[in-house]
Amino acid sequence: MLSENGILYDEPAKLFQDDVKDAVKTTTIMSYVANGANRMSEIAARCGEPATNLSRPLKKLIELHYLERELPWNGDEKNTKKSLYKITDPFIAFYFQFVVPNRSFIQLGRRAPIEQDLNLHFHEYVSGQWERICRDAITGNKIGSTVYGSAHRWWGSVLNEKNKPEQIEIDVVAESLDKKSLLVGECKWTTRENGHKLTAQLLRKARMLPFAKGHDIVPMLFLKEKPIDDEGNALLPDDVVQMLL
Repeated sequence: MLSENGILYDEPAKLFQDDVKDAVKTTTIMSYVANGANRMSEIAARCGEPATNLSRPLKKLIELHYLERELPWNGDEKNTKKSLYKITDPFIAFYFQFVVPNRSFIQLGRRAPIEQDLNLHFHEYVSGQWERICRDAITGNKIGSTVYGSAHRWWGSVLNEKNKPEQIEIDVVAESLDKKSLLVGECKWTTRENGHKLTAQLLRKARMLPFAKGHDIVPMLFLKEKPIDDEGNALLPDDVVQMLL
């Protein structure tokens, strides 16, 4: 991907030529989404056109599984204001985050700026993919003796302990099939995390969730390596991969 002579350098462009009518517009949309424009209003602003003009191309990209429309767990499908658009495939996501913005450097054979970009942002890219993998691992799987349904992220405003609005985000939320348990998870792709501290922070956020009442809260940590002050609720990469098999 990072060489003009590489066999994957133009692969997404070839895919779009086969699958969509307007490959240029598709490439533009995908580039904006890969670099932080995740709401329809943000994509429209960068494209310089009304959001209504994007409904059809976004729908087509979702049908082709290039994009996905993400809603908070248990969110209303009709609530487009909370929708976030994300690139579905890790290869395509990497391409539009790192290859497309660096095309001029790639064409000139300049490695230094490309390597600098990767050094600065590759960790962020991997963290996003790690979150996705963890949600996939939980979905429809058994933790202990409990089987969980579809796992998603949740984000939104809640009332905290002081009865004041607070914005929170939880990386993994899944309800057990028997509706008794609610699994909440924190995903970290960093080292030397404190398991006790992370679990306490996660439980605090979970107790503020409007849909958590009446559930047994099951806090899980998805970590790169075994944490300090391990509370026995951490899943590491090998564990997650085994759940995906």
